[in-house]
Amino acid sequence: MFNSRLNTFQEQIVERALQEHNCCILGAPGTDKSILSIEIVDALEHKGLNVMVTGTTGMSASALSGGKIVHSAFWAFRWSIF
Repeated sequence: MFNSRLNTFQEQIVERALQEHNCCILGAPGTDKSILSIEIVDALEHKGLNVMVTGTTGMSASALSGGKIVHSAFWAFRWSIF
């Protein structure tokens, strides 16, 4: 099921993320956060779920396809529900 780029610990994180409603991935530069995030998004979308990917900065959001800066993502969401 998992990408061969993931180690055992990362596979456990993906499994956990598939059981939860929200997921926050934090870590130092170069710790494969983007690879892990992409794997989680792919697995959730494979289950037929809609996924919103956000980052705290433009750089972190741009590292993921379709990612948005968290405050702009929810600002747009806020206005779309009224």
